[in-house]
Amino acid sequence: MTISSGPHSGPTGAGPFTPDGCSVELYARLPWADDVGVVAEAAGGPASVLELGCGAGRVTHALLSAGHRVVGVDQSAEMLRHVRGARTVLGTIEELRLGERFEVVLLMSYLLSMAEKPLRARLLATCREHLADDGVLLLQWFTPEWFDTVTPREQADERLRISLHSIVRDTPGRVHAVCEYTLDAQVWQQPFTVVRIERAELRAELAAAGLRWREGFAGDRNWVLADPVTG
Repeated sequence: MTISSGPHSGPTGAGPFTPDGCSVELYARLPWADDVGVVAEAAGGPASVLELGCGAGRVTHALLSAGHRVVGVDQSAEMLRHVRGARTVLGTIEELRLGERFEVVLLMSYLLSMAEKPLRARLLATCREHLADDGVLLLQWFTPEWFDTVTPREQADERLRISLHSIVRDTPGRVHAVCEYTLDAQVWQQPFTVVRIERAELRAELAAAGLRWREGFAGDRNWVLADPVTG
């Protein structure tokens, strides 16, 4: 899936870069993500997981260490070379047809918010196609409130600083911005564009794909948990 970078220049820093502007070197060096708790809360224990857009394995490796069985999908062969311990599949999410079902399907990295409606329908169709009838879909999105309140911000620890800046609203419901990573004194800038999705709109799109938003999920508010509609 190719993501528009809006009015900004392309990504900067050490490459190579994926089609959506991610530095392979950066993502291979970033620490493991801390999203395993959200998966554990949704799945209720170790599960078979289809991770769509796994990149260099920041989440994959954490999931494996927690006992999950993971198949990781990405369109970048360079990214997949860094994934260890999981079965990997090279390809685009919207065209994926593995002929398998999983207890958990992950659509992370805010990919849904980076896609226009026709592509979102294809992404969600892939999710449903690979979701067991008693499984759960976890997807990450930018909430409508994020679009109303987003401002430049920064978070940092001893090695890594992540800042959001150059925020531009050039059309209603669309935000362009730059995410800047500083890791061990090296700097990468990744421009991105996200599209606003209202809750009612997302519920309707989930329903069209044979999925139902599960209310009351206690995970972070940037996560949606969905169940397959059966029968």
